[in-house]
Amino acid sequence: VDAKTAKPLPKPLQPVNKSEMLFLDYLNEWVQVHKASIQPATFISYNRMITGRITQYFEPLGLKLCEVTPQVLDEFQEKILLEGYTTNTVIHYHAIFGKAFKDAVRKDYLETNPMLKVDRPKKNSFRPNFYSKDEVQQLLEVSQDDPLHLCILITAYYGLRRSEVLGLKWSSIDFERKSITINHKVTEQLVNGKYVPVVSDVMKNKTSCRTLPLIRLNLRLWRRWWAFSRGLSNSNGLRLLIFPQPLGRALKNQNAAPTTPPCFCHRQRSSSLHWADCLRSADRRPVLILTILAAKKAPA
Repeated sequence: VDAKTAKPLPKPLQPVNKSEMLFLDYLNEWVQVHKASIQPATFISYNRMITGRITQYFEPLGLKLCEVTPQVLDEFQEKILLEGYTTNTVIHYHAIFGKAFKDAVRKDYLETNPMLKVDRPKKNSFRPNFYSKDEVQQLLEVSQDDPLHLCILITAYYGLRRSEVLGLKWSSIDFERKSITINHKVTEQLVNGKYVPVVSDVMKNKTSCRTLPLIRLNLRLWRRWWAFSRGLSNSNGLRLLIFPQPLGRALKNQNAAPTTPPCFCHRQRSSSLHWADCLRSADRRPVLILTILAAKKAPA
C-alpha cells in the first residue's frame, strides 16, 4: 500500500516466458524481428512459408514453442515429401526452422535446439529444360508485336534473372562505349497488404554486378522505347527503369501456345553465349511472359 495515497501498489510485471508462447506466434515474431537484416525477397519468401504451409500444419496442433519436438518436425518434412514435392522444398523449411530455433536457444527461450536432431535431406539434382535456338527464334517471332518484345530479347540474349531485367535503368546503358551494366534489381515487397515494386542496388551476390557488350539494336528502337516506357509509370524512381511497371507485373510464367515450352533464366555470366545457352536454368526462376498482350501495343 502506498503510504501517501493509501492505494495498493501495482503488481510488478512478470517476465514473459517465451518458451510458453505458441510456436506460430514465435515464428511470426521472429521473422518480423529479422525483416530489417535480410533481403526483401528473402523476407517475402520466409513470410509466405510461415503463413502458408507451416501455419496449415501447426495451427491445428496448437503447440507451444517448448513443445515442438524433433519428431514433430520430422513428420512435417515427411508430409511435404508425401505431397510429391522434392527434397529441395524440404531443405527450405529445414533452413528456416534451423535459424528460428537457433535464435530461440541463443536468447535462452529454449535449452536445446530440436533441429539438431532433424536430418537435412540431400539436395536432389535438377536437369534444366532449356530452349533450343529454333525455340528461341519462335519465341522472338511470336512476341514480335508484343510490348515485352524488347524485354524478352534482352533477357534471352543475356540470360538475366527476372529481378535483373526489371532493374535495368537507362543509366545502365553506355551507347558510346556500347556496353550495358547490370547493377540494379527490382523485387516485390509487401507494403500495407499489397506487393509493390522496390528498386535496389544490392544484388544477389558479387558476380551479379557485371558489365557486358551492348546488344546490337537500331538506335531508333531504343529511342522509341524510351519515349514509350516513360509513360508507363507515374513514379519518378520507376520512370528511370527501361522496363517499368506495369510491364514488370506481366512477367509471369505464362505460355503463348501449347507448343511453346516454359522459359526460365539461369546464372550464366558469359557475354559470348548463344541464345540457346543463355536460357539454361540453374534455379528454375520463371522470367518471360509468352502471352500476347493485345490491349497495349508497343509503338510502331
